[in-house]
Amino acid sequence: MCGDFVLLLADLSYYRDMLSNEKQKNRSEEEVIKKLCMANGVPYEKIAQEGSNITSLEMFFSGFPRMIGLSFFPRLSQLTIIGQNIEHIDGLECCPLLQELWIVQCHLTEISGLQNCLQLEKLYLYENKICEIKNLDLQVHLEVLWINNNCITKIKGLDTLLDLKELNLADNIIEKIGHSLDPNVNLQKLNLSGNKISSFKVRLKMKTCF
Repeated sequence: MCGDFVLLLADLSYYRDMLSNEKQKNRSEEEVIKKLCMANGVPYEKIAQEGSNITSLEMFFSGFPRMIGLSFFPRLSQLTIIGQNIEHIDGLECCPLLQELWIVQCHLTEISGLQNCLQLEKLYLYENKICEIKNLDLQVHLEVLWINNNCITKIKGLDTLLDLKELNLADNIIEKIGHSLDPNVNLQKLNLSGNKISSFKVRLKMKTCF
C-alpha cells in the first residue's frame, strides 16, 4: 500500500513537471511570435484576422531562434530571416505561395523543410554551416540560389533545377566542377570564387562566370 502511494506521488510529480514545462514552452513560443509581429507591424491580438493578408515578413538580428508562428501567414510570398540562431528550416509547410526565402547568417546545417514550397524562385542561404546541396528536387522553378560561405565540398543536387539562372557557391570548399552543372542549361551567372578549384576544364554555357 505504501509503495503504491509513493508511485502515485511520483506519477503526479512527473505530470505536474510535464505540464509546467509545456506551459513554459507555450509562453516562450508566444513571446517569439509577439516579436515577429512587432517587427513587421502586425498587432499580435489581431494576428488570426490580419495574418492571412500578410505577404512579406522579415526578422533581423536576434529575437527569432526558431521558425514558429508562420502558420498564421498562409499567403506569405517573401520571408527574410537574418542573423538568428536558427539551425533547421521549419514551419514552411503552411506557406505554399512562398517565392523568395532568405535565411542567412544563421546556423543552418542542412537544406530541408522546403517540400511544400513548390513556387520558390529565389533562395538565399549564405553564411551558414551547410555541408551538402540536397532536398531541392521539387524546387523546379528556382532561378536564383545563393549558398556561398558555407561548408560545401561538392556540386550536386541541382539536376532538376532547369530554370536556374544564377548560382553563387563562392567561399566553400569545392575542388572541381566536372559535369555537375550540365543539366542547368539556363544558368547565366556562376560565382565560384574563394574555392579550391584547380581546373576549369568544363563547358559552361553562360554569360557570366566569376
